[in-house]
Amino acid sequence: MLTLKTAVGIAVRGEDLEFLCLKRSLRGVEIAGRLRLEKYRRLTPGEAGVSYREFLKQMGVSTANAFLALPRAQALVRFLALPAEAENNMAKAVEYQVDSLHPFEEGAVLYDWTLLTTPAKQTGRLQVAVVMVEKKTAEEYMEWLAASGIPAAGFTVSTAAWYAALAGRPRPLILVDRCGGRVELLGLGSDLLISKEAADVPETLERELALLRAEMRVPPDSEVTVEHSGEGAASLAYAAALAALGRTEFRINLLPSDKRVVSSSWTYAPSYALAAIVILLGLATVARGPLQDYLYLRQIDAEIKRLETKVTYVEKLDNHQRRAVNRLVLLGALKGETGVKMQVLAELTRILPPSVWLQEADLREGNLTLQGVADSASGLLGTLGGSPTFRNAEFLSSITKNTEGKDLFRIRVAIAPLSRGAAVPAPAPGGKS
Repeated sequence: MLTLKTAVGIAVRGEDLEFLCLKRSLRGVEIAGRLRLEKYRRLTPGEAGVSYREFLKQMGVSTANAFLALPRAQALVRFLALPAEAENNMAKAVEYQVDSLHPFEEGAVLYDWTLLTTPAKQTGRLQVAVVMVEKKTAEEYMEWLAASGIPAAGFTVSTAAWYAALAGRPRPLILVDRCGGRVELLGLGSDLLISKEAADVPETLERELALLRAEMRVPPDSEVTVEHSGEGAASLAYAAALAALGRTEFRINLLPSDKRVVSSSWTYAPSYALAAIVILLGLATVARGPLQDYLYLRQIDAEIKRLETKVTYVEKLDNHQRRAVNRLVLLGALKGETGVKMQVLAELTRILPPSVWLQEADLREGNLTLQGVADSASGLLGTLGGSPTFRNAEFLSSITKNTEGKDLFRIRVAIAPLSRGAAVPAPAPGGKS
């Protein structure tokens, strides 16, 4: 049987890890095998890695895209109602609000989002699901997987994995997923998703099911299908494997893109394509010089022939001489400004101590802005103020330290009227740059 793609779903189930391998062929998706690592935290990373590689060997592959499904208790699921106008810039709209959706410090979560519904005609609103996990929690799993030699193509959350796996089921539907003394309840309506978590106690479960049914706005006489998680195709590992296959609409991946390890039969195709492009560019570079010279000379000859009659006519016009004079005046003005700038730079070279290094000097409209590094920048205002060339020296920002302990400064001074014809002093030995 021809296998088009292989994927592994990894589910955190209390103290255990469940692995399920799916293979996609022309006949569809089939379960190839399962593995359970009991009390996986008590295993050394080496032992876990050996078990995983042996599992892949039994599946007849050496590598596979793997998705880890985190428990609902370790993640946050929030829902946003956005105006329809935000659809074309959804990523920015979510980014602006994500830090208001969690209790952690700003930037302390990894998040992903997906659009649940298109704008309703009645409300014109978009329903967006935002899934978040604290970076510290995600990094612990990343480090454990890396130490075990288990490459991951993505991280998802049980809520997202279940929702995607059940997308084709008739609605309304309630999923009950028991794990480690907790129960996750997932309510799926025609246009909504509700996720709850509670203690796995019979009295609590009945109450939460009733509340969930009410939140789903199901009429009392309507029937709601209630399904329970289990083994095989009813397991969270199966749902995670479907996400790894990329066969789900609700696709959440919390793993940063630079941490993802994706295997594909087309993995090396971009490398081959780039190598071919590099070879073609090399050949083009060799031929570029002679070809450019030839084309350039042809263009120049054509331009000369086209402009000959116009140049002859323009030379007879009186305003040609006037334009030449204007250009000379402009060049004279620019030359005068160059002298002023040279005087300013020479004065800076003379008065600044060797411990000062200028990184930028910007002279505009009689003001000079200096930016640089010094062993001690506190005395620079006095140094600049003592020069007849400068006045009104001031710091544009507070003095900070760089990694070497030196002062970073930014100063603005006014330039005193200078004589443009004055000689430029010679720089002192050991000038700064």
